[in-house]
Amino acid sequence: MTNPIIQPTVGRVVWFHLSKHRGPTSFTRQPGEQPCAAIITSVLDDGRVNLSVFDSDGAVHSFRCVELVQEGQPVPSYPYCEWMPYQKGQATKAEAAKKSPIHVDANSALVYALIGVGAKLSGAPSINLPVLDPGADWIEREIQRKSAAAHAQFANGLTQGDGTTADRLHALRLSEDARSASGKAAEVPVSLLLHIFCLLVARLPLAGCGAPPKA
Repeated sequence: MTNPIIQPTVGRVVWFHLSKHRGPTSFTRQPGEQPCAAIITSVLDDGRVNLSVFDSDGAVHSFRCVELVQEGQPVPSYPYCEWMPYQKGQATKAEAAKKSPIHVDANSALVYALIGVGAKLSGAPSINLPVLDPGADWIEREIQRKSAAAHAQFANGLTQGDGTTADRLHALRLSEDARSASGKAAEVPVSLLLHIFCLLVARLPLAGCGAPPKA
C-alpha cells in the first residue's frame, strides 16, 4: 500500500526538525532532538513551504523554503518538516475508505433481493428505490391535511337539510381567518355558536337507545 500524499495548506501545523550541526544561535532546541511545532505561512509547491517555527522557549523563528517530507520519503540532513503522526493516520484512513467497497448488511441485502424478486414476478422492470426524505415539516403537513378533511366533512354534515347553515358556517370561517391574521381572538356571535351547537346535538345519536319500536 502506497503512503498517501498530504497537500500542504497555509495555517496547518507541522513538525520541524533542525539540523544537528546547523541553526541560528538564538534558537533554543528541544531536549533529546525532539521536533518543534511550526505553522505553514506560505506554500511554494507540494514539497517546499515557509514556516514560523516555535523553539522550546516559545520564541518564533522564520524559516524559508523548508522541505516537506512525506511519509516514506528519505529524511535529509538539513532542516526539514513533516506531518504529525495523527495527520498521517487520518490521511491513511481516508485513502483506505476511498478504496474499500461499500458494505451492505444482511438485512439490507435481503430487502434489495425481495424487491428484485417482486419486480420479476410482476413483470415490472427492476428499479433502484430512492431514499425519500419527507422533510422536517411532514408531520405538520399531515395534520393540516387530515384537519382539512375533517373540517370539510363537518361542513357537509351541517348543511344537510338546512339551507341557512352554510351562510352561518361561512361567517364562522371568516371570524377564524380574522383571528389568524390579526393574532387576536375574534368575537363570534353567541347566536351563531348556539345554532351550531344545537345542530350537533340534534345529529348525534343517543347513547344506549335503539331504534323506536314498530307500531
